[in-house]
Amino acid sequence: MSTRGFLEDAAPRLGLRQEERDWVMDAGLEDYDALYSLLAISPSVRKRRGVRREDLLRTLEGLVSPELLDLPTAPAQALDEAPPPPAGGAAPADWPGRAPLRDPPAFDHLGALARAGWPVRDQGNEPDCVPFAVAAMLEFRLGPPPPRLSPLSLVAALRALGRPLGAGGTKLLAARAALHQPGILRHAEWPDTMPRAADPPPALWQGALRADAPAWDPGGNAPRFPFVAAALHAAARAAPCAITCAVWRDPEAPPGQDTWRSPQGWAFGKVLPRDPDFVPAGGHAACVLGFRPDANEAAGGHFLLRNSWSTAWGMRARPSNDPAMPPAPGYGTLAARIVEDELYEIMQAP
Repeated sequence: MSTRGFLEDAAPRLGLRQEERDWVMDAGLEDYDALYSLLAISPSVRKRRGVRREDLLRTLEGLVSPELLDLPTAPAQALDEAPPPPAGGAAPADWPGRAPLRDPPAFDHLGALARAGWPVRDQGNEPDCVPFAVAAMLEFRLGPPPPRLSPLSLVAALRALGRPLGAGGTKLLAARAALHQPGILRHAEWPDTMPRAADPPPALWQGALRADAPAWDPGGNAPRFPFVAAALHAAARAAPCAITCAVWRDPEAPPGQDTWRSPQGWAFGKVLPRDPDFVPAGGHAACVLGFRPDANEAAGGHFLLRNSWSTAWGMRARPSNDPAMPPAPGYGTLAARIVEDELYEIMQAP
């Protein structure tokens, strides 16, 4: 439902004060699970906005999905640093965003691969999300069945180009250059067990897969390219895409609690909208493989993601009629309105 529709139900049921209603509206929350999850990662919200966090969390325990209440301890998963916002400007001629996202059609590249035949990868506690997202995009494009490529060889390729991971935010545009030369190796040649700091011998690169992948950087806030969600829908409908996206946290939240790593994220792979007072926590990359229309979502629906945090993220995701529910553990969804405001970059599989 919409935020206003949710408040019509939640305000009397929870006895929300005006300042609490304002906070829910400002954050754009649309259901009890999202409200519970945002409160859970917002330790300073009482001080900042006068929201009775602890009282509401206790009350919400009887209203949320039970899967949110008994989650195991989350594994450590690193974010990349957020790249500095680009200057923006006029969109290039090939920018796919031509009009607002209206009545967008569904698409699903994933199908049965979510449940068998293509295991979700685990980047571990390393800021390697861009290489893992790009590898997933290429694996799908080269299938079926998807081959197994080596994200760590792309880590080495980026390092060779002077773009080491975690040093100011890895960009898909840098990964695009690395894919062009020296390329990416197969997993059997450079497996995930190799040390992050190791470099493949020159002879291996002779047989590397190379690609020229279209990529776009929609710009920062002044100005931003138009119709970002529509651009991602058009690009990802044609071919799987890797994206980079902003991640936000409460100013007093401990490491590992943010809009991607919340109870709703670990349980169902659903990325949260941010509290307007949140601060940047970093950036994250994932592979977009589908879209589900949703008339109740503010911008038209939800993008289906393949993440690289193993099946611990979205651990209780399952096939469902809920358009925001991913089909299996390790996958997630990102609302179109979050894409519109928070997307950094798009890379489309060639």
